[in-house]
Amino acid sequence: MNDTAISESVQNYYGQVLQSSQDLKTSACCTLDSVPVHLRPLLSDLHPEVVARYYGCGTPLSPALEGATVLDLGCGTGRDCYLLSRLVGESGHVMGIDMTEEQLAMDNKYSVSSY
Repeated sequence: MNDTAISESVQNYYGQVLQSSQDLKTSACCTLDSVPVHLRPLLSDLHPEVVARYYGCGTPLSPALEGATVLDLGCGTGRDCYLLSRLVGESGHVMGIDMTEEQLAMDNKYSVSSY
């Protein structure tokens, strides 16, 4: 499979096939139960659809990020970007990058990127 085919396959899987974490075809992704205890209260501020469309492989976010600049590659719907924005505070910066239009549309729909 060439690079273009791989990219298209990934975009199709994350953009068309997956509509919620229930659609995952792998056990590599983590459930809400795997979110560190110190981050769970922050998830209540997110729209349930953003939380339901989390396809990540864990949330290893340190609580000590005040003022940091963080880049989230493969940010999906922006769930972790929101969590990170709360951790870096007003003096920090968070940037999320994803190659899947449907994932980014979900981020924009719920204005996660504006937090």
